[in-house]
Amino acid sequence: MSLARKVEKYDKEARSGIYTSKGPQDPRKGGNMTLQYPRRGFEAFDPKDEMMRVKMDLIAKGQSSGMTKFGLVTVTDEDLQWLAKKRETEAKFNFDRWIGENFNTNDVVTRQWLQETYPEYHDVREQTLVDRAKFALRVHLLMMRGPKNHKDLVLYWGLQQGLIKLDRDWDKIGAGVEPSKLDGAEEQRRFRNGLMNPWRYKSDKQREFNMAGPNNPFSPGADMSGGGGGIPGGFGIKPVEGNDRYSSFYDTVLQGSLFGTNEDGAMDVGQ
Repeated sequence: MSLARKVEKYDKEARSGIYTSKGPQDPRKGGNMTLQYPRRGFEAFDPKDEMMRVKMDLIAKGQSSGMTKFGLVTVTDEDLQWLAKKRETEAKFNFDRWIGENFNTNDVVTRQWLQETYPEYHDVREQTLVDRAKFALRVHLLMMRGPKNHKDLVLYWGLQQGLIKLDRDWDKIGAGVEPSKLDGAEEQRRFRNGLMNPWRYKSDKQREFNMAGPNNPFSPGADMSGGGGGIPGGFGIKPVEGNDRYSSFYDTVLQGSLFGTNEDGAMDVGQ
C-alpha cells in the first residue's frame, strides 16, 4: 500500500461516525433505557472517489466546458455508476434514521425485536465502538512508548503534519453526544461531506488547522514546520490552496518540474 493510501486509511479510522437520530424519545422505566450511538459506513469511500474528484476539479478549472489544458474531460458509464452508488448510500442513511427514530426505543422488548428483525442497526454500531477503541489505544500507546515500526512512524507523521485529523470524541468509547444536545443539521453536514467530498489532497490551511487542533496530542505547537515537514508550502514548490486543489497541484508540479518555481514558467537562474 502506498504511503498516501496509508495516511488515507488512518484518516478514515480517526473519524468518530455519525448520529442518524437523537435516540429514544419515550420515557425511561426502570432498567428500560438506552442511548443513541454513532455509526460509520456512510462515508461511501470508494477507490474511484479520488479520480472523480480530479475530474470535477479539472472541469471546474476549465469553466465547466470539460476542456482543460490536460485534454477533454468526459463522463463515462462508470462515472454514472459511481454516482448511483452515492444515491444508494443516501437512501441507506435515511432508512437508518427512520429505524432509529421509530424502533430504537428505551423499551428493551422493542429493541430485542429490532435486533432480530434488522440486526445491522446494532451490529454496525457495535463494530464502530470496537474500531474506535482499537484506534484510540494505538494512538495512546504511540504517545506513551513512541513509534515501534514503520506503520507507527506513518501514523505519527500524518498526525503531526495535519494529514490525519482526529475527530470529536476520538478516544471516547460510547455515546459522546447527549441526545438533548445533538445537532441534526451538523450530523447531516458530516454525512454530506463524507458522501460527496471524498478524501482529497489537503490544502495547507487544512493541514495547519489539523496540526494545531485541540484534539491532536501530537501537535507541534508553535513550530508549524512540523519538524521540517513542509508547512507552509506542502510539497515544497508553493502553498497548496483550498480551491481547485487537484488542478492546482498538477499545475504546480508540472510547471515546477518543467520550468522551475517561477509563476511565468521561466527557468530559474542557477538551476
